[in-house]
Amino acid sequence: RGGPPGPRHPAATQPATTLELKYHTRPEWPAMLAALYGAVARSGLADQLGVVAEGRAGAAAHRAAQRAAKTRVPIFGLLRDVGARRDSAGRPHADLSALDADAALYDGWSVSVKLLDSDLVAAGGAHAKPLSVWVADGEAELEAAWRLGVESVITNRPRWASGVMARWRRQCERDGPWPQQPGPGG
Repeated sequence: RGGPPGPRHPAATQPATTLELKYHTRPEWPAMLAALYGAVARSGLADQLGVVAEGRAGAAAHRAAQRAAKTRVPIFGLLRDVGARRDSAGRPHADLSALDADAALYDGWSVSVKLLDSDLVAAGGAHAKPLSVWVADGEAELEAAWRLGVESVITNRPRWASGVMARWRRQCERDGPWPQQPGPGG
């Protein structure tokens, strides 16, 4: 079969749309979260959605709001490059021990493309959790995600990304799958 190696996690659900309700420190955030899940429950679209949560408290707040609304939406833990450990070349790397410790909280991870490397992909695979990479707005970032087989990418240029990936799919169908590479983080 041509194309990228993914999806690696057939049992994991990769939503069509992932939402992030930002500014969790604002006083109105809990009410907004309740309204979000109420609307999701009424719409019947929970199986097509995912949400991004930051930290254990964020995940717990999302789960509580989901229980109150009697709905279930996959939660993706947010992994930022800001504040991440850096190697001697200054490249950020995900804290893989934190991924292990928090694996039960999340259904997958929403990861900065700057953290993307083969170790992170392997860690996601070890927990059978899908990775959604953001923001892949350049060809090198998109190619790294493609080669590493991540389940989804977030981009500000969806038409461009779709066209590039369609070209790559045709190339893979013709020439066979691309080899995996470490990605932009090393």
